[in-house]
Formats: sequence, C-alpha cells, structure tokens
Amino acid sequence: MTRTLFKGAFILVEGVTDDRVYGKFVSEEARIIQCHSKESVRKAVKELTGRRKVSQVIGIVDADLDVLDGKHVAPPMFYTDCRDMEMMCICSNALEDIVNEYGDRSKVARFKERYGSIKEAVLNASVPLGLLMHVSKRQGLGLNFGDLDFSVFVNPHTLAVDYNAMIDAVVMNSRRTSVSKRSLLRSLREEMEALEDPWVAGRGHDAVEILLLGLKKGFGSFNARYLTNGALGGSLRLAFSDSDFRATRLYKDTEAWGEANGLRLWDLRRSLEVRFGYSAGGLDYLLDPPLAVVQDRLAVVPENDRLLVYLQALVQVRPAGLEPLDQPLQLRHALLERQRRDFLLVFLALFRVHFLSSLLSTLALTAPSLMRTDIRAPTGISETDATTFPPSSVMRP
Repeated sequence: MTRTLFKGAFILVEGVTDDRVYGKFVSEEARIIQCHSKESVRKAVKELTGRRKVSQVIGIVDADLDVLDGKHVAPPMFYTDCRDMEMMCICSNALEDIVNEYGDRSKVARFKERYGSIKEAVLNASVPLGLLMHVSKRQGLGLNFGDLDFSVFVNPHTLAVDYNAMIDAVVMNSRRTSVSKRSLLRSLREEMEALEDPWVAGRGHDAVEILLLGLKKGFGSFNARYLTNGALGGSLRLAFSDSDFRATRLYKDTEAWGEANGLRLWDLRRSLEVRFGYSAGGLDYLLDPPLAVVQDRLAVVPENDRLLVYLQALVQVRPAGLEPLDQPLQLRHALLERQRRDFLLVFLALFRVHFLSSLLSTLALTAPSLMRTDIRAPTGISETDATTFPPSSVMRP
C-alpha cells in the first residue's frame, strides 16, 4: 500500500536511533522505515529488490563484526563507516562538541597534555572489548557482554584498560568458569596485533559508556555529574551534524547510488533551515569561506534557544548577509524578555495573595485568644472568696 501511494525512495534502517540520526538528513523525496533488526533489513531489501522488482529501496545497517569476519555488502545494502552508527558519531566532530559541553576545560586540557586526544583514548579503550566479542563469536564461547561495570577495568582518569580485569569481568558476567582466561588473553593480543582499522572493532555502546565514565569521574564538569548513558548517546546523535554526515563514506556511497538511479535520498541543506521564513536555500549567498562568523549578530540568541542551533553551525558567513536577520532575532529576544517579565509579575502576584491569605488565617486563629480575659482563682480559694480579696493579696505568695 505504501509503495502505491509514495513514489519516492525508501531507506530501511535497523531501529529508532538510526531513524533519529538519518532522519535529520533525509530528503522529502525519501522515507525512512524501521525494520527493528539487521536481519529484517536484509530480508526486506532482498524481497523488495528481488521478487517484487522494487528498485527505489536501500538498506543501511551497522557493520558490526562483519568487516572483521571478511563479510561485505553490495548496493542497495550499505554499511556504516565504523562498527555501528554510535561509533560513527564518536568518530566525527560530534565528540568534540560533547566534550566542550560536558567537559571541564582545565581537566580536558590536562588530559590531552598527558594522554593525547580524548577521541583516541575512547577508541583505544573500546577496542579490546570489541575484539573480545569477536574472539567469543569466532570460538563459539557464548560470552555475555551485557550490563558490564566499566569502572572495574577502565581507569576513569586515563581511560586505560586493564585486560585481565576486563576478561575477569566478562567471564564472571557469563558464568562460564570453564573458559581459560589465559587463552582469552592470548587470543585478544593476537587480534589486536592483526587489527588494521580500530574503528571497525570498537563498539559504540562501549565507547559511550567509557566516555561517560571519563566525564563523570575524570575530566567532566559539574553538569556531567548526573549524566546517563542514554542522555549521552542522545547528545552525540544530536551533535552529529550535516557536515559530519557529508564526510562519511556512507553518505558518498548512498548519494552516488541515488544519483545513478535518479533518486534524491538526502537533503543536507534542510538541516540549516532557520524558522524565521528564511530557508537554507535562501542562505546560500551568505557562505564565504575567507570570512569569519559574525558573533555579535548571533549573541542576541539565548543559549537555550534550539531554533537557531543550526544557524550557529555555519562556519563562514558574510557579515552583510546577516543584516536581514537582525530584526527577527531582536524581536525574538524582546519576546523572550517580555515572557520572563510577565512570568515574574504573575509569580509576585501569586506570592502576595498567598502571603495575605496566610496572614489573615493566622489573625483569625489568634484573635479570639487575645480578646478573651479569663481570671481564675488561686488554688485553695473559692471563686466567692477570691472576689473579696484585693488583687495585691491574691497575687501575694
């Protein structure tokens, strides 16, 4: 039914996170469909392009361990550049944006001075566990790599990995006491020596966990204290920009396939849309590589205003070209200031009403006791006798 109603291209992906990333760049002439597993993508593409003769469909899946096993795919199936989509985000400039957001500047500088770039450190720390998965799969060991405590074998200050502690953690997590840890270590070292491209070995989930550990206990700022792996993974996907995607082999290969088949899969300019009526196409004339970004024009945008986040991603902008944006930016800034002022006035009014109500309630409760005069006779003296005593003699002990 969908095929008969929609005449564009279909991009089949594994899951929701893939949809969120690639959905930022897909054109209006293509649709993304979640297949919920890698095998489902393969079967769907084979069925559509084979028996049903549908040519406007491609599949994008994580490479996983296929590259290490010597497996490859041909169009219309495409692999991610790295082992998976999350690792592709780690490989891009998105990681630098995350470190700038959640890292402490002095701690990050100290880390880079002592141990090198954070990207390389995260990659190197994720590779041993990724290769251990490869060893487990190749030897049929059935080791369990889920819910590992990375702080047991990864130093949060250096991101160095203790191989023996890592193997111990995996074996205990798998409850496979018959596995030889010494043999695992030997196989792991052999795999690492033969590895040519570490980006196809490190798993994105592990890299996110390692980065999270470093941010929370090593080089992170105060705002990384309550960061979770889910939030960090989402931040990486959000920071993965159109320029990052354009630099991938995946984009180049799929774009070339689309052009060869007369299909428009991606629209990277759409991610630069400014929601003041200025489309990305209308900003083309602003681009000028020799000139720097005019920061004073963008300074009026609040830091938490996500509507213009893609405008700030423009690296080079001609100053005269930003003048048409001055008025809408200033109007938006004035509107936000007015909203803050109105909120403060409403808050003060509510506080005043609550305070007066509390004060009146307190007076209503205490007024009867203040107005009541209750004179009681001293102990041992009747009320009739007390009335004949002068006040001084009643109070005298």
